[in-house]
Amino acid sequence: MFRLLDFIPHKSLINFLHKEKQKKRLENNFTTVRIKLTEQLLNC
Repeated sequence: MFRLLDFIPHKSLINFLHKEKQKKRLENNFTTVRIKLTEQLLNC
């Protein structure tokens, strides 16, 4: 059983995970903003 870590340099793996996390956070922020905008429109 091989491990992925044996093939990927450690630093680039960390960078990759970090980027993925930031992307997710951005998407979550975007969703939150959309929800708030929608609520404001409905409240008008």
